[in-house]
Amino acid sequence: MSVVTKEKIYEVINGLPDDVSDHNQVNKHISIAIEDVCKKLNVGCMTVSIESPVHNPLTQGERLNFNLVESEAGYDEECAYRKKYVTPQKCVVTITSYPVRNTVFSDEEISDIDEISRLIFFYGTRSRAYRFLDKAINYDTLTGVLNQHGMVMNVMKMGDKDAFKDYNAVFFNIRNFKYINSRVGSRRGDEALIAYANTIKTHLADHGMVCRLGGDNFFVLVKKEFASDFISFLKQVTITVNTRYENVNFDVSARIGMYEIEDGDSFPSAINKASIAYSATRRSGADSFHVYRSEMMKRDTENKKVSMTFKKALDDENIVVYYQPKVNILTNEIVGAEALVRWKREGRVDSPSVFIPILEADGNVRELDIYVFEKVCQNIREQIDAGIEPVKVSVNFSRVHLFNEALTEKIIGIVERYNVPRRYIEIEITESAYYSDTESQDYFIKVMHEAGFTVAIDDFGTGLSSLSILTNGNIDVIKLDKSLVDNVASAEGKDAVLFKCIVRMIYSMGIDMIAEGVETKE
Repeated sequence: MSVVTKEKIYEVINGLPDDVSDHNQVNKHISIAIEDVCKKLNVGCMTVSIESPVHNPLTQGERLNFNLVESEAGYDEECAYRKKYVTPQKCVVTITSYPVRNTVFSDEEISDIDEISRLIFFYGTRSRAYRFLDKAINYDTLTGVLNQHGMVMNVMKMGDKDAFKDYNAVFFNIRNFKYINSRVGSRRGDEALIAYANTIKTHLADHGMVCRLGGDNFFVLVKKEFASDFISFLKQVTITVNTRYENVNFDVSARIGMYEIEDGDSFPSAINKASIAYSATRRSGADSFHVYRSEMMKRDTENKKVSMTFKKALDDENIVVYYQPKVNILTNEIVGAEALVRWKREGRVDSPSVFIPILEADGNVRELDIYVFEKVCQNIREQIDAGIEPVKVSVNFSRVHLFNEALTEKIIGIVERYNVPRRYIEIEITESAYYSDTESQDYFIKVMHEAGFTVAIDDFGTGLSSLSILTNGNIDVIKLDKSLVDNVASAEGKDAVLFKCIVRMIYSMGIDMIAEGVETKE
């Protein structure tokens, strides 16, 4: 016969509040509710232990132990009765009941303890679900740091409404995270992100808070007096990734934009201005840190306008392909052409320097590359159909596009669609693009050669290791950068010797050469 009626047990548990998520509050409510029942069940002590899996970012392997009930009469540890439960999140919950000292549980008492343990578990699981829900809403599921919503909630909880201006807003992105993924694989890459986020959080301590925005983008609110230290720290963070065979250390740098929050600023305004400063680092290339200035807003607005109107400009054919002839200076014969792109908008014609960097940043440059290449193939086909012998046309592809494995298939597919002989097409990449990932570029060049195209290097002479590309790059054509040509007529001493040596060396290696900016006979 049951010592305590099930109705009484249910009455006790059902009297507990529904919306409590804090562990201590949950256990306090349970302790009060079950105290009288435990006395009737001869329970001298009842404990709860929770073991969470390490791999779950919402629990991060937490180990918790609580005493729900403890009798003044003491209890007998040797006669413990345990019930284990496993949650859907693989958390192991153990409820242990100890009889009052010098007693043992009867079968009826154990039956009732089973029932109350089960109900305690269900209530605890329900309360734990509230906590999981809170974490899922406010925390990043991969790294365990705040997400953007969680950051907003923390800002709203600041007691002093003026406290927000005591912080600086920092928007940053891990540089070359693709390298980490390629080095250790995507799963270990996730572990690298977790290690990076935790390192940032640990360094900030009480000086700020970090949230992950997605991918390898992060946002931090850091107290103004600690901002300089934090920026210096961000420029090189060392993380360790454990692989099957070794521990791999990475020195991780970041592109950083910072906004110094002012009185009256809102959270959306702060994160927007920090992201605008971050965008300036992407455009500048070398500089990895920018502080927001008011003129950046005007530029950002113009950049967004370019991005938003680009697709319509393609549809309306306001992006136009022109051809700059390549002339043999000995015969004055046109021996080729280079495809150039211009954008007709708002009553003017914009050069590539106005819109290409923006399209590279937002990824639209890939669509532009294909658009230009298709226009070139279409024009060559029209010339052939009209009985005109075309000249070879060079088409430049952005460094952003060159990392796309599908690019080679698209190039070949377009040429085949227009039935253009490969001898009329030259694929052009910049020297800086080649050195950004020589392995990928060597593969791209190899595939282009196998498909029957010639490959040219544009802007030769602007890189740090220009000469090595001549021996390692398997290049057909070198295009000398205008900076090497501008003052060649008046060059003396070392400059003149250097230019002549470069020209002779290129020719002696059997590589064709084009010089940019040759505008006079001299």
